[in-house]
Amino acid sequence: MYPALISVQTLFEHLDDPYWVVLDVRHNLLKPEEGQRLFEQGHIPGAQFADLDHDLSGPIIKGKTGRHPLPNPFVLAEKISTWGIGEGIQVVVYDAFGGAFAARAWWLLHWLGHPKVAVLEGGWPAWLEAGLPTTPIVQAKNRRPFVVRRLCTEMVAGIVDVWAAADEGRLLDARTFDRYCGENEIIDPVAGHIPGAISYPFINSFDSNKSDSVKYFKATPTLKKELQHYNHPVCYCGSGVTAAHLALSFVYAGFPMPQIYPGSWSEWITDPDRGVQTGPQP
Repeated sequence: MYPALISVQTLFEHLDDPYWVVLDVRHNLLKPEEGQRLFEQGHIPGAQFADLDHDLSGPIIKGKTGRHPLPNPFVLAEKISTWGIGEGIQVVVYDAFGGAFAARAWWLLHWLGHPKVAVLEGGWPAWLEAGLPTTPIVQAKNRRPFVVRRLCTEMVAGIVDVWAAADEGRLLDARTFDRYCGENEIIDPVAGHIPGAISYPFINSFDSNKSDSVKYFKATPTLKKELQHYNHPVCYCGSGVTAAHLALSFVYAGFPMPQIYPGSWSEWITDPDRGVQTGPQP
C-alpha cells in the first residue's frame, strides 16, 4: 500500500493494473474550468478527472461556508464509485502543482476510510519530464461499489478545536506568507489570518534545489525535522485545499494525520465576531 507519495516510475509500472485507479485533479483557483480543459488535451492513460469545485466540494452557502465546503460523504462515495474505486483499490492522484490540489482528493479518501491513496510526487510535470505516455482519450472505468465503512470525523477540526489550537500554538496557516500577513489577498474579501495562527506555507515542503520545473518534496528526514515542533497540529488555508497538502507533508514525514479545519479562512471570515489578525505575528 502507498499511503502518501508515489513515484512516476512506480505508477507507470502499474498503469495496466486493474486494481489501480488514477485521478487527475488539475485545477486553477482563478480559472476553475482550466483543469477540465487540460485533462481533455492530455492526461495519464486511464486517468479519471476529479473536479475540485463540483466533485470534491459541497454546495456553497453564502455567509456560512467557505469556498470549498466538504461534500456530502455519500454523494462523494457515489462519485468515487463511478471512477472505478472500491475496496482494495490503490488510488493515485495528481495535479500540476506538486499535489496542492491532488492532496484534497487524497485527504477526502482518507476521510471516507480509504487509506490506499497516494499523491504522485512531482505530478503532471514529473510525468512529462520522464517522457512517459499521455493521451487525450478518456477511458471510462467500470463502476465499483464504494462503501463508507467509517467516516473519520476525528480528521476534521471545528471552531472550538481551532480556538484551542490557536491558544496552544499549534494552528498552522498553509497559505503563502503574504496572504497570512494580509498584504496580498487576491481571493477572499477579508485579508489577514486567524488570531494565534502560525504561518507555515505548504510550499515550504518542496525542495527548491531538486528541480526548477517540477515540485518535489524535501527528503523525509529534513521535513520531519522541520515539522517535529508541532504537536497535534490543526491545519487551515484559504478554503481547505492546500491545508490537505500540509497534512500530507506531516504523514509523509512519519507523523500522524493532523486535523484540518475544512472551512478555513473563507469560512472563518463569514462571522466578524471571530476576529482577524494582520501582520507577521500570530
